[in-house]
Amino acid sequence: MRLTAPGLTLLAAALGAVLGLAACSSSGSTHTSAPALQSYSCCSSEDINAVRHPGETVRLHWMATPAGPGSHGPVSTVRLNATLSGPFASVSTLKAANGPPTVSAPLVITTDQLGQTPVSVLVIPADAGAGYYNLTTTIDADGGHVSGGSVIQVSAAD
Repeated sequence: MRLTAPGLTLLAAALGAVLGLAACSSSGSTHTSAPALQSYSCCSSEDINAVRHPGETVRLHWMATPAGPGSHGPVSTVRLNATLSGPFASVSTLKAANGPPTVSAPLVITTDQLGQTPVSVLVIPADAGAGYYNLTTTIDADGGHVSGGSVIQVSAAD
């Protein structure tokens, strides 16, 4: 079989199309997309605003915020901690004080990968006095440390 110029052109076009389709359908790349990342803050207003009682278990829901467009990268370990100090007779007394924690939640170790929804659990001691308690939260990630505070009210036992 002898190919003529038009036949060679047709054969070359067909071969080019087959090779082009093969190249498009081949993964050809070993690059995998890095996971999306997030940051944390504490806590939902429902966790903070409720009046609590001695012996009550308090669940603090850490709020995750996507780190923003293009924030994909290696996943890092994040340590979340929460403590209560008190009781104090007033919020102003609480803010002026600097005392040791009355109770600490177990350390939560998670990651900054999008989709994590950690919860810290504090148990208010059964013999806790009525008053205002300083909720101190800390976030340790990538060598950085951020802390914050809120006020939780504990009323006398029922």
